[in-house]
Amino acid sequence: MARIVITWELGQGHGHLLPYVDIVNILLERNHDVIFIARDIEKARQVFKDININLRAAPVSHRQTKNPVLKPVSYTHVLNNIGFNDSDMLATQIRAWHETLIEIKPDLLVFEHSPTAMLAASVFRCKKLMLGTGFTVPSAEIPMPPLYGDSEKYRNQLLVDDKNMLDIVNRALKQCNFPQLIALSDLFDENEQLLLTLPELDHYQNRRNGKYQGIALPASYGTRTEWKSGSVNDENKPRVFAYLHTETSVRLLAEVIMHTNAEAILHGPSDALNAVPDQALHKICLAAEPVTMEMILTECDIVVTNGSHATTALSLLFGKPVAVLSSHFEQALNGMRVAALNCGIHLPLQQLDSSIQLSRFIQQPAIWQDAAENFSQGYVNQGGINSWYGKMVSQRLADTVCHGLD
Repeated sequence: MARIVITWELGQGHGHLLPYVDIVNILLERNHDVIFIARDIEKARQVFKDININLRAAPVSHRQTKNPVLKPVSYTHVLNNIGFNDSDMLATQIRAWHETLIEIKPDLLVFEHSPTAMLAASVFRCKKLMLGTGFTVPSAEIPMPPLYGDSEKYRNQLLVDDKNMLDIVNRALKQCNFPQLIALSDLFDENEQLLLTLPELDHYQNRRNGKYQGIALPASYGTRTEWKSGSVNDENKPRVFAYLHTETSVRLLAEVIMHTNAEAILHGPSDALNAVPDQALHKICLAAEPVTMEMILTECDIVVTNGSHATTALSLLFGKPVAVLSSHFEQALNGMRVAALNCGIHLPLQQLDSSIQLSRFIQQPAIWQDAAENFSQGYVNQGGINSWYGKMVSQRLADTVCHGLD
């Protein structure tokens, strides 16, 4: 029996937890001890409520970052914006993570969007894996490559930014008496990287030798949610599945649904769902709990998200056009990938004509339908979509995690 520790340090959504439901179950069935150190312990308790897993709260900082990069280009800028630009604060966080890991004594570490935890674990000699999307598992290069745009255009500035960040990180490591990094990319190069995405949706389209695993969302997780119109699907009434986190995006969707012939199932946090006006409730079914994705994606015609990577990827895998209503950097990157594939649209929430564009998308989805269906068919031809999401993906990941442990 091995002690396997999964860390989750950054990010907010269920997408940092749900991919591990089936994986954890498989690891427990193999008699391993699994500990999940979660940024949001309450969300973790909700997702793993029926699983006998040891949950701990992550030692994350909620201090405001000094001098954030307003228009991030590379993962170096992402690190800057989470506190890596302050060596004293970073050293404090490294020590906190190190103390947590020393107490647990892991045999294997799995990092879910956890750069500070990776720094703290650099002195551990156990097996280490990075799991996540293209955004959370950056391509380890010198300099750290841009997440969008022309590499050569940004190269000189990125070299400078990487050098400055490396100096700060090494000052923090020195305070902790930890070995120094030679390059910033060493932080990511040390660990085996497994990408929980599809190649077309990787933010780094020039990544070399990416190990793409597919979408690990559990197919049967969630609750059955009924459409307002019942089981009969009227071809003249588009069915919209929406997974939205913000009140602004919920109000936008509700306005469009009220003025079109569409109906919707809307999933999201309760504060966002409360933004739906009463006059829209006869056409919008509210789902506070996660819905069964396989069922909902079989029944809906189109999907609207805030750019949740797993939901976006799974929707395209099922051949559904996606509208991404983005409000921050990572969401916008997901939206840009969808638009580049012509499988949907990207609408920054601050865009003035977002209501008009979303209405057009919902009422005329055929413009993007062919591309989405062709995307799905490509994976049908690669062994079937079931081999790219759900239990089969989780089984492969669990096998990789356990390699050398069982």
